[in-house]
Amino acid sequence: MDMCLNSLLESLLGKIDGGIILLDAELKICHWNAWLERMSGVAGETARRKMLAEVWPSFGERFYLQALQNALLKGQSRFWAGQLHGDLCSSLAATSEEKVYNIRIEPLSHCEAQFILLQVSDVTLQTKRIAQLQYGIRKLAADYEEDKLLNARRNGFFDPLTGLHSRALLEERIDYVLAQAARGEQKVGLLCLKLPDFQMLTQEKGAIFMERILREAARRLECCVRKSDTLARWDEDEFVLLLSHIKRSADAGVVAENILRAFKPVWRLEKERLKIKAALGIRIFPDQAEAAQELLDKARAEMLADTRQYEVVE
Repeated sequence: MDMCLNSLLESLLGKIDGGIILLDAELKICHWNAWLERMSGVAGETARRKMLAEVWPSFGERFYLQALQNALLKGQSRFWAGQLHGDLCSSLAATSEEKVYNIRIEPLSHCEAQFILLQVSDVTLQTKRIAQLQYGIRKLAADYEEDKLLNARRNGFFDPLTGLHSRALLEERIDYVLAQAARGEQKVGLLCLKLPDFQMLTQEKGAIFMERILREAARRLECCVRKSDTLARWDEDEFVLLLSHIKRSADAGVVAENILRAFKPVWRLEKERLKIKAALGIRIFPDQAEAAQELLDKARAEMLADTRQYEVVE
């Protein structure tokens, strides 16, 4: 009867779609099922009673050997994902075909004897499907962002001349950013910038030339902001920069210095060489203002009081 049961158990283990290894307390192989025979090219009879590391060299390495000892001595289970431990099965697989295997270790005991059960699962197909699904999700996300950008342009959230955010978008975003900052007890900086004597320059150089000035100003400003910030064209010759989640008030001053530094090099437009200076105003939430409109008003007032003039470079 016992022989029949053993034969039946052997047959059942052979039909399992995955590798089954049973180890004794000396880490010798008691069972090596038919799936592993096909996967490794090692016959069960050949593997039986050998040390696992003789048949599967990776388990001779200290890291994996320690896991087996912990299963015996401490009753610890262990799981290794094939995507992270691909080298584990590479020393056993009979073919060079790229496969992904998950491995699970479970401690067992029977009649006071200690054993270890190793289960090997081929998850190559699932891994490929997950990768395809992840690619599809990324593609959908990219398409969504592209559609959102197109919709924003249609809804007037971008300035058609400079490509920056529009005043409408900034007005919509500032309340949200301030509310988030208030909940997290964070600071927000608001920087207003104006090109002094814009009207005088327009009269001297013409509207088309000034459009080039505005586009160049936008380009230089974009070099000074983070992705998390919002840079918008506020008015004809005014720009507003919303600095979200700054750690210190001084961080806004650093950004202002970077902007002034970016404006310092000579502007070469057509045959003209100009030095364009920016008038700036900065205010910090909640230190200097507790509401969006107050923040804007104070920053713009400081900006309008800052009078600088352009220079023609000979």
